[in-house]
Amino acid sequence: MKLAEKAAGPGWYDEIYSQEGGSAGEKYVVPIHRWIAERVKERDVVVDLGCGPGSLAHLLNDLGHHEDYTGYDFSNVAVKKARKKCPWYSFARKDLRDVEKKDFDGVDVAVLCEVLEHIEDDLRLLRILPPGIHVLGSVPTFGGRHCHLRCFPSMMDVVDRYREDLVFKEICLVAKSWCFNAIAMGVGV
Repeated sequence: MKLAEKAAGPGWYDEIYSQEGGSAGEKYVVPIHRWIAERVKERDVVVDLGCGPGSLAHLLNDLGHHEDYTGYDFSNVAVKKARKKCPWYSFARKDLRDVEKKDFDGVDVAVLCEVLEHIEDDLRLLRILPPGIHVLGSVPTFGGRHCHLRCFPSMMDVVDRYREDLVFKEICLVAKSWCFNAIAMGVGV
């Protein structure tokens, strides 16, 4: 199974999102987005870490979630597309290595959909989440030689990696990724 040797930068993602039709992965994440969206309550304040071109935001709106939503991504192209797709929500260019505790003030749900496998210090990101915040996310079972630093062939791989940071309420396989519904332990950095 091929994995990337280092994290891909924003330029790589800008190129992917600039392609006609967007990323090939966008179709792959549709069932994952649906799984996540079904677990967001109508009045939840959501922060989507690694929001891409706003596909989950658009689905949340279609399903009646009209409350606060903020999406962060380090790809300029993704953020521009997200703003165009969902101008009623807030999107910002932000490298997830620069996310701080204050970014979660008043947030009910943190979304980490297909993002942890791309971040070198994924555990740091989880450790700055406030204790008790609801975490909805997914990680792939497969490698990706251009951008995946890790993959999770089994459910226990997910549990073993994140057990000190998350209390899992639900884990299931959706479209070749492990989707999880968890509560952050807020262990700090």
